[in-house]
Formats: sequence, C-alpha cells, structure tokens
Amino acid sequence: MATMNPMVLSWFRPRGGGSIGRDEALAKRLLTRWDEERDARDRATRLIAWYQRDRAKIVDYLKKQASVTFGEETNEWQIPIINGVYRTIRRLAMTYQRPPERKYFIGTKELSPDSPELVKIENMYGRLDMDKRLRQLDRWATLLNTVHFEPVYRRGHIAWDVRLRPDVLVVEELDDYLEYAEFCRRILLTSGKDAVQGFIYWAADRYLFIRDDGFFWPGPGSSDGSNPYAGETFAEAALPVPVITVRKTEASDYWGRYGSDIVDSFEQANIQLGNTWENMFFQGHGQPIAINTGMGKQKGQKVKVGVRHPITVEGLTKEDMIPDIRFATPEPKITEGRQLIDWFIKLNSGSYGMPPSAWAQEEKALSGFAKMIDSEELLEDRDEQVNDYVRVEKQAFEASRAVFNRNHPIEAEHVNPEITLEVSFDEIEFPETPQDAAAAAAIEIQNNLSSAVDWIMKKRKISSREEATKLLEQIVKENAQVKKTMAEAFGISEQAPPQDRNAQGGNQGD
Repeated sequence: MATMNPMVLSWFRPRGGGSIGRDEALAKRLLTRWDEERDARDRATRLIAWYQRDRAKIVDYLKKQASVTFGEETNEWQIPIINGVYRTIRRLAMTYQRPPERKYFIGTKELSPDSPELVKIENMYGRLDMDKRLRQLDRWATLLNTVHFEPVYRRGHIAWDVRLRPDVLVVEELDDYLEYAEFCRRILLTSGKDAVQGFIYWAADRYLFIRDDGFFWPGPGSSDGSNPYAGETFAEAALPVPVITVRKTEASDYWGRYGSDIVDSFEQANIQLGNTWENMFFQGHGQPIAINTGMGKQKGQKVKVGVRHPITVEGLTKEDMIPDIRFATPEPKITEGRQLIDWFIKLNSGSYGMPPSAWAQEEKALSGFAKMIDSEELLEDRDEQVNDYVRVEKQAFEASRAVFNRNHPIEAEHVNPEITLEVSFDEIEFPETPQDAAAAAAIEIQNNLSSAVDWIMKKRKISSREEATKLLEQIVKENAQVKKTMAEAFGISEQAPPQDRNAQGGNQGD
C-alpha cells in the first residue's frame, strides 16, 4: 500500500472530475488478466515467504500441504522449520560474487576518475550501491526467474525500486513473448479516508494511473499521460520504458519458474520433519490404549491416534479381558526419517549444480583449486549469465540517466547523453591457502611469467608498481642485513646453507 501525500502526488485526484479520460475496456482487460494470474502470483508469494523467512506464512503453507496426507491431525502439530532457501539462493546466485568493472566513455575516450562528467554520474546515483542492488536482483531472479527494477528519481538522486511478481502484471509482445508490450504495477493509494486501487501503467506511448473503474490520470511526473521517454533507446530494450527485466533463464512463457523446486524440496522436507517430530512425541510418551472402559462409545465420536488420543477397545467381556488402560511404546524410524530429510535436500540442491559439500556441517579445508572444481557447474552457469547482466547494466544506466535528466531541476548537473558504459566481469577467484599462493608465485617467478614485484603488489594490495618496487628493494636489503648479522653471530656462511647430513652418507652412525 502506498500512502499519498497530496502535495507530492498532486497528479492523483480520486474524487471529482479531474481525470483526463476513461477507458473501461483497458481497465477491464487488465483486471481480467490480473484475476486469471492469481494462482501464479500466489505461488510467487509462497516462494518469497520462504526466502524472507516469514514463519507465520510458512507454517500455513506447511499445514495446508501436510493436510493432504495427514488430514486434520496437522492442526495439532508443532511445526519445526528447517529453512535453507535463503542460503541456497545466495549460493546459486554467483554473478555478482565478484563485482564487475565499469568504465564510462565519450566516443572512444574513457572518462578519467577526476572527470567532471564522472562526478555527475556519481552524483546521479547518490547513495545507491549498484553492486549490492544488482546482487539482490540476481538472487530474486534465482528464486523467481523473472524480476524487474525501475530507476526512480527520489530526493535529488536515482534509486532502483524492485518490482516482484505478486505486484506486477505484464502483457507480452505479440511477436516476442520474452518482452513486455505493457507493464503494470498494482497499487493501492490512500489519502485520508479515501483509498483507491488501480495500476501504474506503462506502454510505448502512454504512462498512466488507471483506476479499476477505467478513469485514468497522468502517471507521476507526466503532464498529459504520454510516455515521457518516448524516443529514448535503452540498450536493446524493446520499449522506451524505464523498467528493466532481469531473467535467470528463458522459458516457454514470460515468467518461468526457475527456483520453485528449491522451495518445494524444503517444504516437503519440513513436512517430513513435522511428522518425525510428532513421532518423537509418541516415542517419548507412548500411545494410550483403553480396553473395556466404555471410551469411544458416544455416537459420532471419532477415534484418533496420538499421545492425546487413546485407542479404545470395547465389546469384550471381563472374561475375555479385564478393563485396562496401558501405554504402548511405538518404534518410529526417527533415524531413517532424518536421513530421508538430509538426502532429499542434498538431492534437490544437486540438481541445481550445488556440490554436496554445500550442506556439510563439518567440512575440511580445501585449496582454492579444489573449491573451484567443487563449484564447476555453478561457475559455468555464471559464465552464461554474465552477458545478460552486461545488457542489464547498460539498460539500467541509460534508463537512470533519462529519468534523472528529466526530473533533476539543475541542468548543469545533468549527465551527458553521449556517455556510454562498458562492463566487464572478472573470473571468480577462490581463496587459496598461503602455501598454495606462495608455491604458485614461486613457479611463475622461476619461469619468468611474473616478477617478485607482481607478488608484492598482490600480497600487499599495492596498485603502484613504483611503490611496490621500492618496497621490494627495502625488503631485500633488510633480509641481506639479517643474514649477515646471523652469519657473524653464529659463524654460518652467507653463501652456503647448512648441509643435510643425510645427503652425504645417509644415516651412518645413527
């Protein structure tokens, strides 16, 4: 829900005759499509609840699914939850694990760090952390497959607002189902006691707030309801609309369902956990059995099984069996249930390329190379997605510039429309042990593939080669002085290190 400030959103007038038109057919078409996609939006909401650890909603989902098998018994379950969705998504979304390098150009000339044009770009983004936001978008796309974000002008700078499936409606292009021809965001606006529902509506030539009854107003920042960015091109975007699509994989429809199985696996594992948890109560307390006590004779009474529901046996004579209440101890397969849960999670995660070690609670230290081999499938997926994110970043820059230049009141701070962005992603480097790093550096230096200066620059994180060279000279000088001092103190030759006596006759005399 959005709360409307009449002074800020003067374009919205829910009462009176202030609208610029009415299009009942458009409103009806959007509402019909919105209702038809309710189930798909509900599924997306379910995935989001798991990812955001919304326990109340997760419990509701689990009880609904568990009742299919266990019926009303699930109403009495205590629901423990193991939720690895967030961790799984973070592990799978590797594109921005190592941020890209961004360079800005006018023509073929790269902008220098102190360039006034680059200062304007930095001012445009303000406090926006692009790497963090794109990392979040990559994770949302891993979960939902297709997400959107929109550059908006807010408090003098550009922000990127995320638009997720539960609040979004798209109408696809007729000749390309992966592109939208109309983009709508469902919104509820309130002003005092007034509240009205409708859509923020984007198309190639229109930008509106359209109410459910068909009345519409210009969209925020538009004077007449026309698309203020008509004529703009946003890096291969099909429409001049500043809403960027991030898609994990192409599917047979616009949205796809990349991460659904991840949530399904944890949901099923938690149902099994809930059942196991109940069985542990059985095992701890025993199952009450009432014999010839008259319990359960009432008409319509249902006999339930469980710690709180005794099994009743009636109709026997005292000669057959004397009245009795006893507790039988069941033997549920707790260990097997735990193994099933563990196996199910690992199996499903493996289908997405995650290594078994991802879920190991005790994992021995691995070298960087071993970690790379362990995550080979994930790295291959990242390589395929890098090109998509290069396009996303270019679209985001061009759309952000268009929104900023249109809304920012100080023309001197506008971003030059001739500036282009180039983005390059480096390969992911896995952490190495100090021994591995030193051994690799020694081999490169020995074979003239690099120098000790390169090693110093990497080890000490020094960007200046001249500074690294001076530091290396100082280290060599200090080491030589230490060797000389040690030689004088202990009578050790500076030229030859102590000999290993095993190399000159083995273990003779031992």
